[in-house]
Amino acid sequence: MLDNFLNILPDPYHWLVYTPIGAVIIVLTSYLSGSLKLKYHLKTNYTRKIFHFIIFTAAGVIGYFSGLQGVIVFGSVAGVFIMIIINFGIGNLFYEGLAREQDSPHRSFYLIVPFVATAAGGLLNNLVIGQFAIIGYLVAGWGDAVGEPVGVRFGKHKYKVPTVVKVDCYRSIEGSLAIYIVSALAIAIVMIVVLEISALVAVGVALVSALVTAIVEGISPHGIDNFTTQFFSAMTAYGLLLLF
Repeated sequence: MLDNFLNILPDPYHWLVYTPIGAVIIVLTSYLSGSLKLKYHLKTNYTRKIFHFIIFTAAGVIGYFSGLQGVIVFGSVAGVFIMIIINFGIGNLFYEGLAREQDSPHRSFYLIVPFVATAAGGLLNNLVIGQFAIIGYLVAGWGDAVGEPVGVRFGKHKYKVPTVVKVDCYRSIEGSLAIYIVSALAIAIVMIVVLEISALVAVGVALVSALVTAIVEGISPHGIDNFTTQFFSAMTAYGLLLLF
């Protein structure tokens, strides 16, 4: 067990290469999100998900080329960055681009919890199903990212979801439908391009896995869905492939 754990720890090469790459991606993406919020008055529901989309996509690309070691470095840089912007606090460009006003008075808490949930989901998937974890990255980064903006803009059929601490949080059927469509696309792309699975099988698995993902996301407590969407999308796809 100890040997397996030590094998996933990044070596000096990964720290040297992916620390600056991660820092540049994270800082520039956060700056973009914050600028759109403070200078152009875009809602945090949108700016946060722009960050979400780019960062998860970057994790998928890094995971493809370097495996879990590169992703751990990237995630470590992200964790340090989150702690720094929380210290900056309300009014800071980086903080405002990511922390939702409707999470008040727990805006910082809902930066930390999704990060921890993301790290837990990615690590667990990598340890159990290896490269299939990339499915989870893109589902969380694309499917989950599109659900909130669609729900804010077009959501007419809303329902309240549980939260880790007391804030009011609502999701919508329209947002869940968007998650289903984009998650199916993300799963199919990873299976065809990365895992080299036949298109027919990939599409069939993607449609079922995305449905499970959308349902799970819809009932997940606020802040925990970065774990549940990653875990259930990748694990469902992997399990279904064992049946073929």
